[in-house]
Amino acid sequence: MDLDSEGEPARHDGNELDLGIKQGRRVILRPVVSRDYDAFYALATQTHSGFRWRYRGASPSPELFARQLWDGVLVQQAVISERHGLLGLVGLYNNNSLAKHAYGFALSAPDVAGSGRVYEALLLLLDYGFRMWDFNKIYFEVPGFNVPQMSSAKVLC
Repeated sequence: MDLDSEGEPARHDGNELDLGIKQGRRVILRPVVSRDYDAFYALATQTHSGFRWRYRGASPSPELFARQLWDGVLVQQAVISERHGLLGLVGLYNNNSLAKHAYGFALSAPDVAGSGRVYEALLLLLDYGFRMWDFNKIYFEVPGFNVPQMSSAKVLC
């Protein structure tokens, strides 16, 4: 990916980013850039989402978080909206090209939980993942305590 002088994805034709912007009805997926790390650290360590995500309630140092943010990740995208700003993070990780599968994840801001916006982002990510790589399956592990949070997905399915 080409970066501009501020470390952002370079624009080549004035409209599209190098890796492309994926846009849905209410959300936009864009490449993660280093200036997003502090916001993602705050989301990953706060009470609402901290125990649901990678660290399961632990608080890594900001430096460790930044180093591990890309560990095992195939692709991750910031979820944004024109109206609400940064909403979360979605991505694919632990891809197995022989078995043709990967795992997906989502991290959302508490004020958009249950709104369906992050699920819309996941659908965009799934579409991208299946088109970009020859996957047969993309798995999402959902702990039982997260099932009520997924009720908004019914609207999108």
